[in-house]
Amino acid sequence: MTNDAVVIQVHVRTKPCYYRKEDVTCNCAVAMREGNHILGVYACDPKSPPIAIRYLVDPDVPGAEITASRDGKKYTVCLATLY
Repeated sequence: MTNDAVVIQVHVRTKPCYYRKEDVTCNCAVAMREGNHILGVYACDPKSPPIAIRYLVDPDVPGAEITASRDGKKYTVCLATLY
């Protein structure tokens, strides 16, 4: 299913994965923009807990949310247009 009327932008930030021996990078932050709504997670500083960012122009928009797993290692970002 596609929706040509909705534009979604996704930006990621990476850093070296120090727990691996290869020269690879891991995603440590993501920001998504859907219209005027911005959702994201920043976890690039290993000394600080991850920061979840949620900025909604219309807070009554259903479905736009960020949830974290119990251990805090996995985040799920849901956009309103996916509902």
